[in-house]
Amino acid sequence: MTKENTPNLMTFGGHLEVLRRMLFRIIAVAGTFSVIVFTCKETIWGILLAPSECGFTTPHHKISSQLLAKYRKHASIVIMIVAAIL
Repeated sequence: MTKENTPNLMTFGGHLEVLRRMLFRIIAVAGTFSVIVFTCKETIWGILLAPSECGFTTPHHKISSQLLAKYRKHASIVIMIVAAIL
């Protein structure tokens, strides 16, 4: 096999260059996300810990334990379908 027959093959150095670019992208996204989370930590903790407060209510009190129990099987199927797609 010569280079003329295989124009789409990359060299070892080419693979390292692609890996380096991908690692920099991952670090940039993770760094940006961590800065955003750190600057908005009070709001984020308020949202994540809201159900643990005694005054927590669901939107317009439409979500009850009976409604959740009724549609539990449907939610399980939807979750499994989404997981299979992902």
